[in-house]
Amino acid sequence: MRQLEYCLPVAFALLLAACGGGNDGGMGPLQVAGVSGIAVGEPTPAALNRDEFIKLARGASCSDIRNRLFIIDDKQVFWDKQGNCPDNGYSRTLYGRTAADVQCVSNDSIAGPQTSCSNTAMRPLFDTMLQNLDKADLGLGGAHKVEQVEFLPKDGVAATQPLLREGFSGLTSPLNVAVRDPDSFLKLWSAHYQYRSDPPAAPKIDFTRQMVLGVFLGNRPGGCIGATIDKVEVRAGKVVAYYTERDYSGPTVLCVAAITQPMDMVVLDKIEGDVSFIKQ
Repeated sequence: MRQLEYCLPVAFALLLAACGGGNDGGMGPLQVAGVSGIAVGEPTPAALNRDEFIKLARGASCSDIRNRLFIIDDKQVFWDKQGNCPDNGYSRTLYGRTAADVQCVSNDSIAGPQTSCSNTAMRPLFDTMLQNLDKADLGLGGAHKVEQVEFLPKDGVAATQPLLREGFSGLTSPLNVAVRDPDSFLKLWSAHYQYRSDPPAAPKIDFTRQMVLGVFLGNRPGGCIGATIDKVEVRAGKVVAYYTERDYSGPTVLCVAAITQPMDMVVLDKIEGDVSFIKQ
């Protein structure tokens, strides 16, 4: 074994000769020191892309009954989703390390339940999980490591922080927007202040964990109209923002005789998936 370790730094062609390559010593594939099961010349397997699967599940349709992700042995992902849909009411999928590596699928369809595995070696494992959906370890027992990934926010009203509310904006057409990255936010901020000679600097938002929702009403006749994002609700991983176009005019209120562009923006914890805006 010392002879093998000594030869590892040598070029591969010389190593086979110097370390007895081609003999019948039964050593099998040459192993990289400290990396079990990976032969010289083979690529190191890519790490499992957890965020890719979380984004996929958060944006899924027909998932109001169940939407769960499990990581199996740090190298596979099992996705179990079900919803109130006329077709394809449920779907269970076994992936490799990426969403492109679909190994097995079981789903409802017009033709009835369908189950198939592109990797037939995974069928026994997949069948076990399908038969034990109610168990925390999916019936795999101690021979496998099973981790359920918590990714959906709790249903209810999401906490928001006020960011900016003004009566004049460079955005003259109505716009409802959800912003999840700094570049998009800077573009939105610049568009809002595009007609100001000395606009304020954009506030710092941690987009690794936060997002911004904005409502821009566009041109409105008069200075007594305002926009407010009143409430943001989460239901089964879906986000709904309720907003109001308010008219503050009255006998005791002096309104500016001008075209205005009311707007409101708030900050909240980041949630993937579509955001619906509902005017109250």
